[in-house]
Amino acid sequence: MIHLTSLLVDFDIVVDLTDDTRTVSVTGDLDANTARQLAELLDHLVAGGGTVLVNLDGVTFMDAAGIGALVHCAHRLAPAGELRIVAASPVAARVIDLTGTGAVLRLDGVSASPGEPGPGTGR
Repeated sequence: MIHLTSLLVDFDIVVDLTDDTRTVSVTGDLDANTARQLAELLDHLVAGGGTVLVNLDGVTFMDAAGIGALVHCAHRLAPAGELRIVAASPVAARVIDLTGTGAVLRLDGVSASPGEPGPGTGR
């Protein structure tokens, strides 16, 4: 297991390596200040192909830089593997929905938490 924490902002990445599957759990703000750290880690993880599962359940903020890092990884994996979002906070799910990147990022049954506005609700 790999654990990366940013000392400057509320941001944390935990990587669980199991066989041919890597699970990346992101917590905190995924923005222009932290997306590069995630992108570099994902670039390293996708080098061998396979499957990368991403858990965004702990993401409290996400901007275009965060989406860009995830989409870049998904495109790099496309020939020999896949990236799948297996969990997303309401904030992350809404940003993915609003940017239209859900098909590329493969949201596997991900929706907003109960009681929270879901993606595309306009609330």
